Amino acid sequence: MHIFAIRFSAMGDVVLTVPVLRHVLNQNPELKITLVTKKGFSAFFEGIKNLTIEEMDTSGKYAGVWGLWKFSGYLKKKYAVDLVIDLHGVTRSMLLTFLLRKKTFTINKGRVEKSRLTRKHNKILNNLKHTTERYLDLFTQAGINYKLMIPLPMLNTNQNLLPEIQPWLSKKNNLLIGIAPLTQHFQKQWPLEYMIELVKKIKNKIPDAEIILFGSNKEIPVLKTLTANPSEIVAGKISLEAEILLISKLKIMICMDSSNMHIAALTGVPTLSIWGATHPYAGYAPLGSNHTIIQNSSLTCRPCAIFGNKPCYRKDLACLNSLNSDMILDNILKII
Repeated sequence: MHIFAIRFSAMGDVVLTVPVLRHVLNQNPELKITLVTKKGFSAFFEGIKNLTIEEMDTSGKYAGVWGLWKFSGYLKKKYAVDLVIDLHGVTRSMLLTFLLRKKTFTINKGRVEKSRLTRKHNKILNNLKHTTERYLDLFTQAGINYKLMIPLPMLNTNQNLLPEIQPWLSKKNNLLIGIAPLTQHFQKQWPLEYMIELVKKIKNKIPDAEIILFGSNKEIPVLKTLTANPSEIVAGKISLEAEILLISKLKIMICMDSSNMHIAALTGVPTLSIWGATHPYAGYAPLGSNHTIIQNSSLTCRPCAIFGNKPCYRKDLACLNSLNSDMILDNILKII
């Protein structure tokens, strides 16, 4: 059987398809899957047997409805598939499945229970189904058998790229502390002034540590405010594949509720994540047991958004401002 699976974005959600696709394919060697995703995400799927990646440039050649129509024609011409699994459930993925004209299973995102989780009044704080379980439900509906197993690490690393990350491995005692301080949405981002304090305290308390700052190219100006040492910023200097390899060498990753959290967790690296407006109960907690979640559980307003894209109705972002740098440092010291 050959399946089209579709998950364009966001990066963290795409990363969470890795353990799902890996163990479904490992347990069903006769199965083939072609994953349709956004351009640039192939690095996450290194070494998964019977998996083909088709990257769709949604801002270039295949932009808009006309681009989707062209892309569907390309897929139909290149592959003979039996069914489609839509892991995304958005207008773009639904239109693509319509154009492919194959039997389709579309994700149930649990919008009703998520709205109850995030509403301002009469909030129902239940631990909802994890996103990976929602992905796996589709394979069950398609009649594909598997046992839920997520051993870590689940992200393969390309050891041939060691020379690319050697500048960071050759310093001090290889006590590498990764920090990914930024997120797409402000309501998930710990205040930068707190992060600056934390970086200073780490350097004072753990002088043998080498701090490495992760982020995207456009985030480099902000990352520069956290350090006077340009070599500590890895953003924009190496490929995504090499970045995954470097993350796998860390002693700990300190991050927000973000894609870097999921990447670190799936490499098996101890992960400390700081949560604000969002909540692990919404189905996006890091996988595995080697992680520490820092959050203010006493605030009844949390979570106020699934993705952190809504303004704080209290106007004070207490969920983030109440988490001080000493609290985070204490947890870091316990982990390392």
